[in-house]
Amino acid sequence: MATTTNQIKRPALGGGAKKRSTGSRPELTEEQKTEIREAFDLFDADGSG
Repeated sequence: MATTTNQIKRPALGGGAKKRSTGSRPELTEEQKTEIREAFDLFDADGSG
């Protein structure tokens, strides 16, 4: 039986990187959120998001 390229097992993409733990994350302050929003708006000139 001939093997086609679709049947060859390939390693998963991502190089075996470990998943990020779902532990608690520090929250952003309102000032940090505002700064991020302002920086985003600089690159989102047409407002399309």
